[in-house]
Amino acid sequence: MSEPAQHSLWDIPTCARCGRVNVDETCGFCGQDYHAPYSDDDTSLAAAQSMGYGKAKTLRHKITEWMLTRGEWGATCDEAEQQLDLSHQTCSARLNELASTKYGHTLHRPGHTRPTRSGRQAKVYVHRAANG
Repeated sequence: MSEPAQHSLWDIPTCARCGRVNVDETCGFCGQDYHAPYSDDDTSLAAAQSMGYGKAKTLRHKITEWMLTRGEWGATCDEAEQQLDLSHQTCSARLNELASTKYGHTLHRPGHTRPTRSGRQAKVYVHRAANG
């Protein structure tokens, strides 16, 4: 990872990739997520930037709160998409983030599946608080 660029006027760290006030995906002013995580290609960066300030964090919170209501039954990505009116790309990305180490494994995949609207099997996500 390259060193953060420096803003010429205020000497504030900015993201070396997107040029925004952003170090390690966190706003340099308030510490909140500035944009969604992204991989090493231009379309991923553009998608992350299109999320706008704090939107990924807001969506993670919305999904987390809803998943708490699901208990041990949990939800597939398809179920979450329908109930929360999210696109597959957005919902899948946020679910995977919430199941990652970065977000403390807020969600986990216990290993069982359920059919989606198309009839295919999908992994179920469960909030970690539902287990105990």
